[in-house]
Amino acid sequence: MWISTRQGLSRFDIASGTFCNYFEENGLPFDVFNTGSSAKESDGTLFFGGPNGLMFFKPDSVPVLGFHHQTIIPAVMAYSSRHDTLITFSMLDKPLSLWPYPEYVEILLGADEYLQRDKIRFRYRMHGISDNWNFTNGEREIKYFKLPPGNYKFEVQVWLPGGRYGEPASLSITVYKPFYESYWFIAFLIFKSLLLAHLIYLLRVRRVLKEQQIRRQIADDLHDDIGNKLNIVSILAQKIARTADAGSDTPQQTSLQKLVGVTKEALMSLHTMIWTVDPTKDKVENLLNRMEDFADDFLRPLNIAFSFRFPSHIPEREVSLNMRHHLILIYQELLTNMIKYSPPVHINFLIDLQDSGKFELEILNEHRPNIGEYELLSGRRGLESLKRRLEQVGGELAQSESSDLIQKTNLVIYNIYKK
Repeated sequence: MWISTRQGLSRFDIASGTFCNYFEENGLPFDVFNTGSSAKESDGTLFFGGPNGLMFFKPDSVPVLGFHHQTIIPAVMAYSSRHDTLITFSMLDKPLSLWPYPEYVEILLGADEYLQRDKIRFRYRMHGISDNWNFTNGEREIKYFKLPPGNYKFEVQVWLPGGRYGEPASLSITVYKPFYESYWFIAFLIFKSLLLAHLIYLLRVRRVLKEQQIRRQIADDLHDDIGNKLNIVSILAQKIARTADAGSDTPQQTSLQKLVGVTKEALMSLHTMIWTVDPTKDKVENLLNRMEDFADDFLRPLNIAFSFRFPSHIPEREVSLNMRHHLILIYQELLTNMIKYSPPVHINFLIDLQDSGKFELEILNEHRPNIGEYELLSGRRGLESLKRRLEQVGGELAQSESSDLIQKTNLVIYNIYKK
């Protein structure tokens, strides 16, 4: 007996007393039928009418469902925001591949027969998100939003009244990675970054080498050209002074003595300039050695005793050209002012250098008694020049005079290392 209803079409087996129900999920064009809209032809064809049209079939051609309750996945729909389109995938006999981060994925659920359609439920899970089962409450669509890239396996099983489960259905889903998250793209970015860093390094090395080459050329030119000429002038002035009357106090003799002194000072200034631009003298050790050499060249001819105390550990760090230039000139200006305004008897140099780059120079000048012309450096014009140089290197200078004829000078520069 075939019976049309407003919830599908039923086949009633009189002998066994069982129903087999058919719905849209099983191939019907619609589920709702009109009362009294049925007919049968002589060849056995049955006609059933509903609000949406007329349906006909031969009963012998309709398979009788076998009560094994097979779960099915009729279709999957995914929304593409790029094309603003809802794409439907049916006939899912192969793994489903989706674009990166789909807005949402909707999986339709069904079964091959429904004895009590309104009481049928499903349980499902998505491996890759959770291995726990979830249960529906009448809905036949499962949605997932913004699935991240990866491989997933969706499993679903019809759950019939009485606690029976039908045969499960499964679907493999692959969500592709966007190109910018792929391993090859990340490796490409790392390679490009390393290549860019290497190019920047090469450019910097080339610039440093070019700068050192220019500095070396300047130092060589100063030494070979101006230095040699000043040496010749000094030698000639000394020869003329020796050939003149030793006891003579004529203006010519006095001028020759001044010329000898000026050429010596010019040579010392030139040596300082050459040392400043020489790229092989950038180390901290070279700076300390230069300070000691200058004191030896400047103080020993004046019979002024001196001593140096260096740090116990001298780091293998470099000092910039600008820092070396200003620091050595500040140092020379301090010694020059001491000799001019507080003639020393003995000078102690104490140098401290910290890991942070902080440089401290303490000069203790044991000098002769003040005869009236002595003034601290702060009262001299040289202070303005020193202030400008201290601003260039970020340093501080302090001087004091004790009662036992010892002048104390403290020079502090907070970081002398090349950045």
